[in-house]
Amino acid sequence: VGVQARAAVRVAFGVGRQAFRPVPAVDSAVIVVDPYAGRTSQETLDDLRSLTRVAFSRRRKQLGRILRSAPEYDLPLDDVNRILSECGLSPRARPETLTPAQFVELAVCLGEARKDRARPLHD
Repeated sequence: VGVQARAAVRVAFGVGRQAFRPVPAVDSAVIVVDPYAGRTSQETLDDLRSLTRVAFSRRRKQLGRILRSAPEYDLPLDDVNRILSECGLSPRARPETLTPAQFVELAVCLGEARKDRARPLHD
C-alpha cells in the first residue's frame, strides 16, 4: 500500500526459479516502480503508515471496529462512521478489500480528524 501510494508498480518480466542457486521454491519477477509526478506529503505518508499498521495488525476485522478500538485514533463511534462515510467506505469493509487510493483517502480523513481534536477550543 505504501509503495502504491507513491508510485505505479508493474511486473517487467518473470524470472524462473532455475536462475538461482540454490533453487528456491518460488519464481521471481523484476518490477518497475514509476514514481507519480505529484508528491504525496510526508504528513499523509505518516498517516498512511499509521493506518496500515493498525488495519493490518487486526486482519479479518471490520474497519469500523478497528478504528473504534484503536487507541491511536481514540474516536467515538459517530466520528468513525462519519469519516468512513465521507470516504465512501462501509464500517463493515475489511482492510484487505481496500485499494491503495482508498487507504490514502482514509488516512487523510483520519489525519484531519486528529488535527481537529488537537485544536484548542476558543471561549
